Amino acid sequence: MAIAAVLACTFFAAISGSSPATVVAVGSIMIPALIARGYHQDFATGLLTTAGSLGIMIPPSIPMIIYALIMNVSVTREFVAGVLPGLMISLFFIIYSYLQARQHHWGEMRRVTFQELLLSIKQGFWGLLLPVIVLGGIYGGVFTRRRRRRCRSSMP
Repeated sequence: MAIAAVLACTFFAAISGSSPATVVAVGSIMIPALIARGYHQDFATGLLTTAGSLGIMIPPSIPMIIYALIMNVSVTREFVAGVLPGLMISLFFIIYSYLQARQHHWGEMRRVTFQELLLSIKQGFWGLLLPVIVLGGIYGGVFTRRRRRRCRSSMP
């Protein structure tokens, strides 16, 4: 469950570009869920507030855009420079969460069957597809390219 919370923060940060929005949106849902699964309240709060801060590192980061504009550097280069560190920090949060959960026996769950997994994926298909569409559109250039339109004008 803690790993899912970190992944949710990573994806939401990549979509919103804002750390406070990530902390509020994901934290308001995941902190109570983690506590209900037996995670310690301090751990759940600390994990979500730190994982939510990934919005600063993972593009499209609003602070990166502002920094690039003020310092007159390439926004694209800033984004490229932030992807790997942001993903590495996310991976470290995942590893740390896994080790803490195993050590303290937090969030132990029963194993699901393959049919239950398929049913869950089917029920949440559109919700799971949304980050793929948004991030794929942004990073693939579909949403960011300017399209040239031919204007037909009566003037020569």
